[in-house]
Amino acid sequence: MPYPYGSYNSAPPDPCIEDFGYLPVPVSAVSSAAWLNPDDGKSQWIEPAGGPSNLPGWYVYVTAFAVPPAFDGSGDYTLNVSGKFLVDDSPDTIYVSSHSAGLSTCGTIGTFSGTSLWAAWTPFQGSATVGGSSIGFLYFVVHNTGPDLNPTGLRVEFTSTYFTPIY
Repeated sequence: MPYPYGSYNSAPPDPCIEDFGYLPVPVSAVSSAAWLNPDDGKSQWIEPAGGPSNLPGWYVYVTAFAVPPAFDGSGDYTLNVSGKFLVDDSPDTIYVSSHSAGLSTCGTIGTFSGTSLWAAWTPFQGSATVGGSSIGFLYFVVHNTGPDLNPTGLRVEFTSTYFTPIY
């Protein structure tokens, strides 16, 4: 779910140090406008509900995943992830974090620059440490440039995701 965060000319949020404990905005599918890369059965565009135009500013899209229990003496894992995304307007950073038994880890999967990438896929790949037997979160930080109302959204397709035990 996207969390609107700050005005379009503010600094980007950092999910590793900031709490997104307030209520998120539900998402809805973006219309298949001619200028969007069309849905392909693997993914679809999502945007904050109430679109198609949204306030300029920063949006943080979050998805959760389960990290397997630790085994054979390992306590943590390396999450390896790759894929591609489309975004309107500008991608910024992909973060990964995990939370278990009062312990938290957080790291960066990738940092990006550019605007109006809604028509071209941007590949990403990276790895970060996550705690075993935890809940993990991937945060996609997107900038909706201003100053006027305009569409914003995200579409992600994962090509590989796996855990490697850290001994």
